Amino acid sequence: MGRRRKKVQNIRWSKVFLWATALLLSMGVLGLVSMDGSAAIDAKSWSPVDGRVVSSDVTLGCGKGGKSYLPKVLYTYSFQGVAYTGTRIALDAKFCGAQAEATAISGRFPAGQAARVFVNRNQPSSSALLVGVLQANTIWLTVGVMAMFVLSCFKLRVWLNRAA
Repeated sequence: MGRRRKKVQNIRWSKVFLWATALLLSMGVLGLVSMDGSAAIDAKSWSPVDGRVVSSDVTLGCGKGGKSYLPKVLYTYSFQGVAYTGTRIALDAKFCGAQAEATAISGRFPAGQAARVFVNRNQPSSSALLVGVLQANTIWLTVGVMAMFVLSCFKLRVWLNRAA
């Protein structure tokens, strides 16, 4: 009987370890996502300047196995008399996914079009076309990670109570 109890106790502690690990991982990812999200919102205070889209297309080669599509936008802008080029569309998203989505994003910035470029005054080579709002993928990632965090807290509490 003592041998069986020891086995059950080991299983409980392995589940505690599993959920504690999930909790720590979700906390880390949540921290990273919140930093990206807050950077996107903070960039709303960046200086808007006039720019021009040089090129806008879609390329294959991001994501798992390089089989997803990425919008590529190249734009120019001038800040305090110095010319710069930029490629960042948004601060909180990398836009790697389906071809239709990548095409829609690059289609928002056609080549030759004037563009409003947001420039970091402290580092003028840092710029973005979209600031101040969180992209849909960032919101969904945050919701998913928060759900994992809550589930981990709940399961960890349950297993710790059972182990006691």
